[in-house]
Amino acid sequence: MRSEERRVGNGVRARCSTYHEKQNTANVLNNIGEIYFNRGNFIMAVENFSRAIKIYETEGDKLGIAIDLINIGEVYASQ
Repeated sequence: MRSEERRVGNGVRARCSTYHEKQNTANVLNNIGEIYFNRGNFIMAVENFSRAIKIYETEGDKLGIAIDLINIGEVYASQ
């Protein structure tokens, strides 16, 4: 493998790794929001869902955004 090909390959792997780390972080925030929701701490639930949405927006994850918007709606509907 030539040096240029190796450099490009490493860059792609680094971006993929960063993408997956951000997605994992957003998923964890979503799960934490679910825990807060189930425990009745609606303020913290919405805060974590909102933080997850910000990450999903930077990554262009429309499904993640939609899921957390639904979760926020469920919080407000349950009050």
